[in-house]
Amino acid sequence: MPLTKLNSASVIERLPTGSVIQTITTTDSTRRKFTNVSNNTWLATYNNLNTSFTPLSSSSKLMFFVNIHYGTDNATSMGSVFWRIKEGSTAHSVLNGGSSESYPSFSQDRWSHSGSGMQYGTKRASINGIQISNSSTNARIYSIEFRVQTASLDISVNRDGSDSSDSSQGAHSPTLTSNITIMEIKG
Repeated sequence: MPLTKLNSASVIERLPTGSVIQTITTTDSTRRKFTNVSNNTWLATYNNLNTSFTPLSSSSKLMFFVNIHYGTDNATSMGSVFWRIKEGSTAHSVLNGGSSESYPSFSQDRWSHSGSGMQYGTKRASINGIQISNSSTNARIYSIEFRVQTASLDISVNRDGSDSSDSSQGAHSPTLTSNITIMEIKG
């Protein structure tokens, strides 16, 4: 649901360049765990931040803010987690750092160790204010996908990676909130 939305084209036309036309935020505060994740495949199983957005102007800019809190288990000595954002069925090249990369993504976490304690930390994949050009008022859906470099890795969202977190929530394993915010800016 839009937090702020100006519906009249005449009102939008009178606004100065750089004005916020509308803002939409999608949040997810549920603790989630994806077990035995297959490696080297982009997974759309985390669809709780899918955000439908319809620009009001074809000459506006869209500004993105994404924060995903996640954790991993400690079952492996090496690995990576990649996160990307898609517009419809296509990974967005500007938001994901370019399409010439092997795994275009807006965030990557890589480690080369394992052992006690690794599963107790949370990490954050984020986009902080990247603007993209807009050329239409067509509705579109923005979605988040992740992939892992190591087979059978467990990925948790809005919590750490420890299985004991399921039964021992509180100060040591808080529930976090992930979100995506899209702001339409008058061009």
